[in-house]
Amino acid sequence: MVIYELSKRFPQLCLKPEKGVSQSELYKSIVRRGEQYSGSLSHFKGTEEDSLTTVETPAGKVETVFLRNREDFECFYQIMAGKCEPVPVLRSVGASYIGGINDWSKIRAHMDEYERNGGTDTDDEFRRFTSDKNNYKTSIILLSDGFYSNISCENTPFCRDEWLRISFEIRKYHELTHFVCRRLFPEKIVPVWDELLADFYGLLCATGAYDRNLALSFLGINEGKYTQGRLEQYAEGRINDTLVGEIVELMGTLEELAPENFSRDEDDFRTVISLQKDSEKILEGFSLVRKI
Repeated sequence: MVIYELSKRFPQLCLKPEKGVSQSELYKSIVRRGEQYSGSLSHFKGTEEDSLTTVETPAGKVETVFLRNREDFECFYQIMAGKCEPVPVLRSVGASYIGGINDWSKIRAHMDEYERNGGTDTDDEFRRFTSDKNNYKTSIILLSDGFYSNISCENTPFCRDEWLRISFEIRKYHELTHFVCRRLFPEKIVPVWDELLADFYGLLCATGAYDRNLALSFLGINEGKYTQGRLEQYAEGRINDTLVGEIVELMGTLEELAPENFSRDEDDFRTVISLQKDSEKILEGFSLVRKI
């Protein structure tokens, strides 16, 4: 069971999400002090299709966790991204990049090796090792099943089974785009652009082409008007005709910049890296520019 294996590294998975858990001494001892804990995982159902894989990217390795059961996905998200609090998870959210997780298994493995090699000043070595967050922080891309952005197959050019397969690929490469951009260009992250670019690359990798109208529907924009969708998560109450118009225009630009005869296997994120490098020029004059 994937959750069981992960709980050996992240014991907080044994804690059921409930209000106030993040402030409990047990949670703090596990996450902040690395104390080991073995508890029940009964709040997870688990399926045979669940998986844990490692993906190589130009920004380094990242682990992907696929949980088919929707309740398991939401529970995992609440524990690992919401600090064990029962935070709401919108139905349109089917994946998440969770960065900066304390991975005490990395610290323990390093300290064990240090002592095996004759090291004796464990306190000093611990401080030295943990002074660099890259040594012990882990990033996880969490993926679920279902239609991308909660868009039914009737609103796409695809049949149900094909849309489910494509949805999974879009989710995966959408979140991998976040990982690559946030690692390589941390100073250039603009929330709305971040999502447009991630959907852009996700569609390219999943279908080989960029469908602007489909991408607009992912955010909840139809026929140039916002109805309801993922956009509200990134605009923070700033949704208006100007913002929607800028998004439509930017998607037109992405459509023009989409490479012909795109091959995911040959690209290796070169397209998304190139666009992110040029993002300041692309976004020049747009009011949606606001870095996080």
